[in-house]
Amino acid sequence: MREELVGGMLGADLIGFHAERWAENFRAAAMTLDGVRAAGPRNVRVGGREVRIAVYPLTPPASIAAGAAGEDVARIRAKLEKPAGHAVVLRVDRMELSKNIVRGFLAFEEFLRSDRSTRGHVTHVALLSPTRGEVPGYREYAAACRREAGRINDELGTKNWKPIELRIKDDHAEVLAAYGIYDVLLVNPLVDGLNLVAMEGPLVNERDASSSCRATPARSSGWGVRRSA
Repeated sequence: MREELVGGMLGADLIGFHAERWAENFRAAAMTLDGVRAAGPRNVRVGGREVRIAVYPLTPPASIAAGAAGEDVARIRAKLEKPAGHAVVLRVDRMELSKNIVRGFLAFEEFLRSDRSTRGHVTHVALLSPTRGEVPGYREYAAACRREAGRINDELGTKNWKPIELRIKDDHAEVLAAYGIYDVLLVNPLVDGLNLVAMEGPLVNERDASSSCRATPARSSGWGVRRSA
């Protein structure tokens, strides 16, 4: 298995890791394979090819905190703030199928239906970044996200309260602002090798907030869209 895994990765021209130690460990593992030799302090040569092994660290916490302290973020945060006693459940995701967004909406719907006292007092803010819009499956999933959020708002919302505030756009300042005011951060991917939201949100949150992971689908199939009989 080791030879197949490392050998398969060496089929790339550039292999990136988040930490120096991980890059060094991979290089050491690669050097145990037949036909692999050193090519400088970090790279290796495989046959007639040179494979670059690079390090791409995560965004430093200080950089995230500095961005969240900006005046533009403060202005957006003031607009996002809810009245005292009103809670915010936040999710920040790319419009990616593996992020499990629709089932997250259905889980929030179940929460509202199971306790009527929460209605009008809890809002699910979903900040979604569009991605791969040229792929039909992604367009269909984006439509499903909009459709389920709209249905829940129509069925449970009131004139003065929208259960799900869905915003689909790339707006880093708004994301940083939302990180500061959430009460619950929802992260419920099906599969995720690395989720930066789980790191960034708690770094800049200004409330005694919590994180909730892995929403359980209810009465759902496929993407989690509830089917009519």
